[in-house]
Amino acid sequence: MDQKLRQIYIDDLGCRFYAKQKAAVRESLVEEFEELGYSSQVQSKRNLILKAHNLIFGNLKSTRYVVMVPYDTPGRIFWLKLHYYPLDGTKSSAKATIPQYGPVIIFYFLFLGLLYVLPALALNAYAYLTLSGVSVIIFIMIFILLFRGVPNKHNANRNTSGMLAAIELARSLTKEQRRQVAFVFTDRNDGRHFGSKLVADALKEVNKNPMIILLNCIGKGEKLVLGATNGNKKTAAEIMKKYKGEQKPSVSVLTSDMQVQSPMGYFTKGISIARGDIDNKGSLVVEHTCTKKDTEISEEGIDQIVSMLQNYFNTLK
Repeated sequence: MDQKLRQIYIDDLGCRFYAKQKAAVRESLVEEFEELGYSSQVQSKRNLILKAHNLIFGNLKSTRYVVMVPYDTPGRIFWLKLHYYPLDGTKSSAKATIPQYGPVIIFYFLFLGLLYVLPALALNAYAYLTLSGVSVIIFIMIFILLFRGVPNKHNANRNTSGMLAAIELARSLTKEQRRQVAFVFTDRNDGRHFGSKLVADALKEVNKNPMIILLNCIGKGEKLVLGATNGNKKTAAEIMKKYKGEQKPSVSVLTSDMQVQSPMGYFTKGISIARGDIDNKGSLVVEHTCTKKDTEISEEGIDQIVSMLQNYFNTLK
């Protein structure tokens, strides 16, 4: 792996939560891909109060493959543990409910306690003013956590590992391959994954249905899995055969339930590549995302994925 890339996207631009942070990384990506000869386009659209800014490199009208990568980074979770299932949006959403809203509920009851307890206490003016200030602070924290969130500073695996792989892959492609392989970096990768929806809308506008290859949390874990949408398991198996590492990846089918609330939820033709560990129910799970512990990636593992895709694209005619 190019260590300069690691320095830029993990250390210098590792947090991409606020608008200015996202703009800085978009500028860096545009420079990188335009040097490779790719055309670039910023796809922007507002959904209620949220606005997404996707980056599209290549021509969606003529491409056969779209390598899709989330580029924004998630908010911080103030909980003991978060289980993220990169291949299963429904399970990820269910497991994230308590870590995401638990602190909000706790702060809410603290706020109510102060609100109703204060009038019942015989406090001097200074104590009353102090507790009132604390209640205001708690209310502000509830508002921030519920409607905005707090940025997570360390995001090596989610979502930087996929970005590093995409750049390395783009560099390895020939000029002819770059005509057949486009790259899309998506914004707003939470909830309903608004950025992915915009990509699907753009493909519908040009009446195209290319193969989507999603790189989602590929930086760490013992197990590499290629999750294929219905009818695309054969293509996933062909890609898997190009893997040169010791432990071969496995191929699984993404059910309709698994695609809900995931980046693959808007595509019928796609393969999601993810790395993690297998839990006691047989699902691929990634630990330590959205926390200060998301600092480690396996450079060798990422290089193996890049090599696998490069070898597969070398078979294109």
